[in-house]
Amino acid sequence: MAGYKMNKLIKLYLTNYYRDLTHQLESGGIEKVNFSSESTPYFDEESDAREYLVNLAIIIDKMEGL
Repeated sequence: MAGYKMNKLIKLYLTNYYRDLTHQLESGGIEKVNFSSESTPYFDEESDAREYLVNLAIIIDKMEGL
């Protein structure tokens, strides 16, 4: 039971991170993402940031069954 709750919590954190990055990207472009995020990779192109978000969404979706 504790593992299930931990997975739900991790999924929540990742989902919030995804939403924050999406908001930053859509409201200020990669400049805002790069400025606002300390540990997120630095993005040279918007397409790199979008690919990162797609991969993050895939991870979040895969957590659904855990």
